[in-house]
Amino acid sequence: MDLFFRTLAESHGPHATAIVLSGLDGDGAIGIKRIKERGGLTIAQDPDEAEYGAMPRSAIDTGMVDWVLPAAEMGRRVARYVALESRVQLPEDDADDESDAASPGRAPADQELREVLNLLRTRTGRDFSGYKRATIVRRIGRRMQVNEVQAFADYVGCLRTRPGEAEALLQDLLISVTNFFRDPECFAALEQEIPALFSDKGANGALRAWVVACATGEEAYSIAMLLAEHAARLPTPPPVQVFATDLDEQAIRVAREGIYPLSISTDVSEERLRRFFTKEHRGYRVRRELREQVLFATHDVLRDAPFSRQDLVSCRNLLIYLDRDAQRRLLET
Repeated sequence: MDLFFRTLAESHGPHATAIVLSGLDGDGAIGIKRIKERGGLTIAQDPDEAEYGAMPRSAIDTGMVDWVLPAAEMGRRVARYVALESRVQLPEDDADDESDAASPGRAPADQELREVLNLLRTRTGRDFSGYKRATIVRRIGRRMQVNEVQAFADYVGCLRTRPGEAEALLQDLLISVTNFFRDPECFAALEQEIPALFSDKGANGALRAWVVACATGEEAYSIAMLLAEHAARLPTPPPVQVFATDLDEQAIRVAREGIYPLSISTDVSEERLRRFFTKEHRGYRVRRELREQVLFATHDVLRDAPFSRQDLVSCRNLLIYLDRDAQRRLLET
């Protein structure tokens, strides 16, 4: 199911809908993250109604499920969601998608967009003014469909009064889904460069890497595996420390726990599963020795002090969401 959902997300993007029904394992939990990343709708059957609640419960535990519903309600709700798409009233997108989401001097209607971002900053402490306007508008439009509101002003009211909506919008804006060894050709290229990172390090030195916007930790652990594999070939390897940071506190908690569904076997080789993971009833847990090499922290790279003296910095999941000014500031950092 994970492979199907991931393929569905790639093929249909915001028009995809993933529904997780009764089942005995965690299959689908990874795939719905990709559906959500691409702007699709995610639904899980109410576990108390399901014959086997493990599969919908695993999906719900990801924090990526929009609706938890009895099976009998799903068809009607999906039909309303799809019908609302053409009627949702949003501020106009920019043609180049490069200006920030809350720049001054726009049409008066954009005051509501600035109000949404101000409310979000007040409720969550997170500032999205440096994100691309069109990205912000698309994610808000999706929340409007989920909440079944048509007018942008009505969504502002929803954000003010509906418990949990600010956090739900924050999660939609923070979505930076990843998986182990995502885009294998990129990791193959990185692997060729790793010997050079170790070339001037002795046993008393330290190799330090920083993974920015690490989401739930898969990329950070993937890089840590590559570094550990090369270090094991050296007679006196240096200590390795990977710093992994993200704005999303919930994602950081998942990363620290280091437990992933059995379906990661799609992306992680059998050899690496044996070496770096232990199999548990909830899935695969990253072994303690690898977890201890990765330090996860909540961090805003546009506002907080950077980690210094790094040999490698990976930032694969953030730049595409930022406007030009924020990209420039991030690269300078």
